[in-house]
Amino acid sequence: LPPNPMGAGAVGAQVTIPVIGISFEDGQLIKDALAMGTVNISAGNIVFDNDLGANETSISLPLTGSVPANQIESPSALQFTPGVAVTNFGNLDETAATVNGVITFTPADGGAPSVVYNETATLDVVLESDSTAFVALPEFDVPDASIGSYDIIYTLTGANADEAPFNNSIAGSFDVTSNAYSKASFDEAAGLPDITFSTTIAGGGYIEFLTGFNVPNGGSDFRVDSVSFFVNANPNSLEGVTVQVLLYEWIDANEDGSYSNDEFSLAGINSITYEAGAPISTWTTLPIIDLITELNGVVVPADGANYVVGTRYEGAEIVRFGFNGNYDFLQAFNNDVIQSDLERPYLGTQANVNGIADVDNAFVFTDFFSSTALAMYVNDVSVNTEEILTVADARLSIYPNPVSDEMQVTIELTEMTQNFEYRITDMQGRLIETVSKSNVQNETTKFNVQNLANGQYILTVATDKGIVSETFTVQR
Repeated sequence: LPPNPMGAGAVGAQVTIPVIGISFEDGQLIKDALAMGTVNISAGNIVFDNDLGANETSISLPLTGSVPANQIESPSALQFTPGVAVTNFGNLDETAATVNGVITFTPADGGAPSVVYNETATLDVVLESDSTAFVALPEFDVPDASIGSYDIIYTLTGANADEAPFNNSIAGSFDVTSNAYSKASFDEAAGLPDITFSTTIAGGGYIEFLTGFNVPNGGSDFRVDSVSFFVNANPNSLEGVTVQVLLYEWIDANEDGSYSNDEFSLAGINSITYEAGAPISTWTTLPIIDLITELNGVVVPADGANYVVGTRYEGAEIVRFGFNGNYDFLQAFNNDVIQSDLERPYLGTQANVNGIADVDNAFVFTDFFSSTALAMYVNDVSVNTEEILTVADARLSIYPNPVSDEMQVTIELTEMTQNFEYRITDMQGRLIETVSKSNVQNETTKFNVQNLANGQYILTVATDKGIVSETFTVQR
């Protein structure tokens, strides 16, 4: 803030009081500290003799922040080398810059947290004043496919006590989820990725952000069902804004790890135009419509398939998409961990070629390594032993999808069935509701979902000849 000149007194005009603006929360902390005794407050660029530090961009995390339990292999996509880029902000050289990393696993079902990793390493060279070096710890991989959150805390120490220890402890997290991929960490209870901000190109306009995932378990057993993303049009409403979600399959034909236009094919698509009364910003979950069958969900063709999700806006407004600034890939780039475009936290494009993202001219923002806050949901469809009906036998539609309170379900069968049943299950296979009828061929019915928590569910129709299923999302 501007200095505050004194007004009163004989020499008031010669006295200037420096003024520093702080947040209300920081003010409360200072007030509480003053109530406990003397507090030393310094202003200016003070350099201590012993001062190591790091921040969220200094730490190593897995290249995929969230992986579905049904896609955990050994090694998994969560395997990584923990570590911290330690900076010596002090006046003195540091002879024993040390990093300790502790990873704790907390089950999603509410079980007790447990420590699954505790390792320490010391830099083997002197860390000179005003320099940075990466301290690597032993490799880590998740021990099994249990659903839950892995929280890592890095702690920095030196040969002498740190005189400014506020940045000596940095935390991160990554997750095994029920069915979601994300570059960022994940909130299993909400069924959505963690997010810290949203962004787009300067001045707004056409933008498509791309996020890539490898699906190790494929074949007819697994299906990409839907995508969740965060969109923001601040200070304007989202009313009238159209966003497309595009699911590309990437086949690295020349095995160089780089995307090219001729290696991309469009597998699925959907879009939403926000209606009157739409908020400034919102989370949106859209089912992926298979481009060939026109049914919900794209069956993963084989093990090891590579998918890239695009969130595209083609208008002239400023429309931003969500990112997680606390899940940063800077150290992955600095340490040459990233070996392909699929492993990047994001790519951006400002054009398409015949509807396909123009990845030949993709870009990244300067010094910007945050991950997209986007989820791709992959579900196991192999657990049902009943015959799967084809589109020639049955057509099932759900509207609206996502749904907040009531959804309309329409079923069209090529012939009447004597036995007929609706089943709603969650993504863990738990039965939520059943409705049985008889002698049905074509009908429309409504389901009240107000008592269902936000998240994904499966509606299955069982007939004499077999079953047909669609995924729907409850979102409020």
